[in-house]
Amino acid sequence: MRNASRCGANDCVLKHVDAEHTDVIQARQQSTLELLDSRRIRKIQIDGETRRLARDLSAPLVYRLATTPRNYWQEFVRPDSGLSEGKLQMLEPYQQGKIPVVFIHGLLSDPYTWSQMVNELLARPDFVNRFQIWVCNYPTGRAFISSATKLRIDLIAIRQRLDPDRSDPALSEMVLVGHSLGGLLAKLQVTSGQNELWKSVANRPLDELNLPEQFRQELRQHFYFSPSPDVKHVVFMGHPTEDQLMLNAV
Repeated sequence: MRNASRCGANDCVLKHVDAEHTDVIQARQQSTLELLDSRRIRKIQIDGETRRLARDLSAPLVYRLATTPRNYWQEFVRPDSGLSEGKLQMLEPYQQGKIPVVFIHGLLSDPYTWSQMVNELLARPDFVNRFQIWVCNYPTGRAFISSATKLRIDLIAIRQRLDPDRSDPALSEMVLVGHSLGGLLAKLQVTSGQNELWKSVANRPLDELNLPEQFRQELRQHFYFSPSPDVKHVVFMGHPTEDQLMLNAV
């Protein structure tokens, strides 16, 4: 892909090679194939003429949908089968200065459930200029508090890997979009889990339990946590409220 430093915001200059026969080109000069990101470069110049790039933003998504096995049912029935341990993924290489929007799918689903929305958003220049899309994949049959812990760990790890000195303010303005069960995972990134959460599942303090220390630390990681400093906004879609959970329990 062409280095961004050689391109303007919306255009690039290419040298046009005009010859009648391919063998003439091969004999006189070496041709160069250049790959341009049509989401960010919309026009090029060839011999002084401005040409608009053709593009098909839907084709990559359609191809992935048609060729990628979807195992969300198996991951629901057998969440510990090893088909997926859950992970945070970027749709494109990290783009410094752009705010990550993290899509978290719901029950019996996978990141491809967001395909139509992603397709629409990537066609909007105002969105592409400010944001980058990440997705969270997790086996929905696993306890949601475990999946939330895995997401919390992944968010910390990716920030440390991409921006260890925390110089990119955009990574401190992450937006989480959670659907259904994914909304619970998102909620646990911006809330605190202290004694109240632990008391909802146990009648004795964690430190009083006779447990291997490694297991105790794992439980502490699951139930005792603080809001992520890197998440600024959360969008809930089809996420049950506390009142709805109370009604379902009744």
